[in-house]
Amino acid sequence: MIYSSVSCNVNNTLNKLQAYQVNKMIDMDQISLVTVTDKGNVQVDGSLNFTEKDHVHLKQQVQEWAGELYCNEKAFIKKGLYGYYIIVPVRAYSNYKIFCISCRQEPSFLDKDLHIIKFVVESTYESVLLDNENVIEKNYFRHIFDSVTSFIFSIDLEDRIISVNKQGLDRFAQGDDPMIGQTYQQYISDLDLEKISGAIRYAIEKKKTFYFVEEIFHNLKKGTLFSDLTISPLIEADGNATGVVIVGSDKTKQRIYEREIEQLKQFSMLGELATGLAHDIKNPLTSIRGCSRILEKKLGYSEEYMDFIEPIVQQVDRINEVIDQMLSYSYITQKDNYSMIDLNDVLEKCSNIIHFHSKSKFINIFTEYEPGLPLIQANNVQLQQAFLNIMFNAMQAIENRGNVYVSSSNLQEKNKILIEITDDGKGLDEAELQRIFEPFYTTKTDGNGIGLSIVKRTIGKLNGKIAVSSEVNVGTSFRISLPYVSGGK
Repeated sequence: MIYSSVSCNVNNTLNKLQAYQVNKMIDMDQISLVTVTDKGNVQVDGSLNFTEKDHVHLKQQVQEWAGELYCNEKAFIKKGLYGYYIIVPVRAYSNYKIFCISCRQEPSFLDKDLHIIKFVVESTYESVLLDNENVIEKNYFRHIFDSVTSFIFSIDLEDRIISVNKQGLDRFAQGDDPMIGQTYQQYISDLDLEKISGAIRYAIEKKKTFYFVEEIFHNLKKGTLFSDLTISPLIEADGNATGVVIVGSDKTKQRIYEREIEQLKQFSMLGELATGLAHDIKNPLTSIRGCSRILEKKLGYSEEYMDFIEPIVQQVDRINEVIDQMLSYSYITQKDNYSMIDLNDVLEKCSNIIHFHSKSKFINIFTEYEPGLPLIQANNVQLQQAFLNIMFNAMQAIENRGNVYVSSSNLQEKNKILIEITDDGKGLDEAELQRIFEPFYTTKTDGNGIGLSIVKRTIGKLNGKIAVSSEVNVGTSFRISLPYVSGGK
């Protein structure tokens, strides 16, 4: 082909002419589509041969007539080297023209043959062009259909899926399942089937759109997700509904970001509260402790009075220790940007916070940090948030008494730091373990299922890895590896 855009039209036109059995309408040996350019170049784009004869002469013959053909706008009959030819201009473009040329050795073609061929070829080529335009338009709209970030389905009155876009396949289809022709119910969780079916019935019966706004759906392929869903009736010209179109947007990531920001704000408020309380309480405590020591000295360290004075000092020191632990929250609000940080320092601050909360449940916190760990580049706030989420989960997994172990070590051969956070709580079964990082999935009655999904995202942003192992009634262990640049101490 001189022009590649011609090829599809040529092939489709010849296929249709063959299907129409054009050689039985008019006796001929060959029919061809030929391109002639304004520079006199000739290309036989395709041919149908109705005899076993060799027709290599055609290009040579047309080459001789190229100038005449290019200037001619009407169909005509012409005698040539091989025999007789019917030449029909099919399409004219800015710098080339397409002709349909039929030939036979003898007898000469008649005028009626010319009119029949002209009508059949022109109508066939126009039909092909129209088909191609429809295909192009269909492909264009399909591209738009598949490019939108929302998932889209259309469903008929018999609950069959009649169209679905790429996002819909990605969210619902298993493997290479095209979904077309299947009933929608098989792609929906039993937990959601009633409300989805009810919304579809409403849209069809009332001929109104039904909306779900940030609704929780239990997707069979992706798990628990937040979605906006619009179910609208498909209305024909006669006013009857023939089905529905469902458009959905996944709001899960947006909800995670919102919860993450909300959690950071809560940590920030706790930090501000702790700092304020520390200031208001520590100053009077310092005075009480100082006065106790002065009183102790004035009374000459008499054993008679020491039994009363020493407990005052001890209890003041105990209150100070509690306040210092509360002040750990204030570190959460510091250095809210990426910088070189010491993981041992971050883990120690987080452990202090957990230790403060663990006393009511008789939980022991054991720490073992390898000294001199390389620094890593990370967001101090986000990393503390991630470790605290894991530690709080560990503490909550212990019902009454138990232990939480926090350790760090340098995997020098891999240029990674390994953090392990382990508890001896109630543990998780295999099904729970598979869904542990799934947004909004929780095994706690008062949980929101967001904490560990934030952890996974935070560790992922640092090119780290997180793995979990668990056994029912034995405990759960989180292993986090974070990369560092060699020599980055």
